[in-house]
Amino acid sequence: MDKDLECYQRYLSGDDGGIEELLERYGAKLISFIYRFVGDMELAEELMEDTFCDIIIKGGFSGSSSFKTYLYAIAKNKAYSELKRRKRFAYVDDISFIEAAGSSSDIENKERADAILLALSKLKRDHRTVLYLLYYEDMSYKDAAKVMKKTEGQIKSLAFRAKKSMRSVLEKEGLTYEELI
Repeated sequence: MDKDLECYQRYLSGDDGGIEELLERYGAKLISFIYRFVGDMELAEELMEDTFCDIIIKGGFSGSSSFKTYLYAIAKNKAYSELKRRKRFAYVDDISFIEAAGSSSDIENKERADAILLALSKLKRDHRTVLYLLYYEDMSYKDAAKVMKKTEGQIKSLAFRAKKSMRSVLEKEGLTYEELI
């Protein structure tokens, strides 16, 4: 049995440790995910808590997808609802999106990360979201499709177009996709 599903089942059986383990595993990642949409750390934390409250109060996880997919779908919907309520969208260039490796090449990594973040900030919201889910969260096309409420084929097409847009933006900045990846 999937470890996340096992934790959820433990919670449903009355063991609060199950939901605490899920919160520990996904809390910070969800805050980071939501923050990219709302641009406000306190709001991102609040929406992460609301996401877990929905799971606790409403339940509804059927096990037809991974728990992570279910969790991210709820978080995305909460963020979108908040944005609609506020009638704005703020994508924040969070350097943590790109993990720099190696101490001797920190400046080069920072420049690479800055270039990627600049390119990402110029992409459409769906393009940013699909790239984030596929490459940062390492989700499968199937799971990303569930989070974004699209078919797997639509996600593959969207990812292709997102990468194509990313290449175009990078080329306008005088960089190549291959140099950065």
